[in-house]
Amino acid sequence: MILMINPCVVKGIEIFVEVAKRLPEFQFGALIGWGTTAADRALLARQSKIELIGSVRDIDEVLSRSRMLLMPSIWYEGFGLIVMEAMLRGLPVVSSDSGGLMEAKEGTGYVVPVLPIERYEPVFDENHMPCPVRGTQDVEPWVEAVKKLSEDEAAHREESERSLAAARRFVAGLRIEAFEEYLLALKPRLTDAQRALLMKRLARQ
Repeated sequence: MILMINPCVVKGIEIFVEVAKRLPEFQFGALIGWGTTAADRALLARQSKIELIGSVRDIDEVLSRSRMLLMPSIWYEGFGLIVMEAMLRGLPVVSSDSGGLMEAKEGTGYVVPVLPIERYEPVFDENHMPCPVRGTQDVEPWVEAVKKLSEDEAAHREESERSLAAARRFVAGLRIEAFEEYLLALKPRLTDAQRALLMKRLARQ
């Protein structure tokens, strides 16, 4: 199964659906998330090769059934924790180049450029998300990437091994102490005026 998590407009649902349409020989899965609207569900339901998946208690229930993860986000993503979770399980991830997704990919392959959202309409959808104004995306690189990783066992194995190694390196470098050290190293920066005012207040005490 070729998986997308939280299919919605800002996450690139239109790219995902178009890829599924162009590759009817493969099975796709969409794990419904916080951004998925009724319109998104209806769009997905019209595609015979896309399985709608409800909430799961353990993400392994879905990742264990998947051959790869697609993250065609068109908004400015954060780090993308699910990218790392998938890579730790040896799943290749085909992602956009939006925001922190490239960082989360840790130098692995299959990063596809997208046209990012430039602005939002002053209206909100049923999930209280602003409605983006979006351009037409080039879907062909996504189709090529999915087709290659689905049909070429050597390419899939190579990307799987590279993803797992990169994720393990990342996890091995995590230290909770590093966050504490960062916070402890922060020092307030006062302007001359602020410093003078502080000294006056201290003098009155």
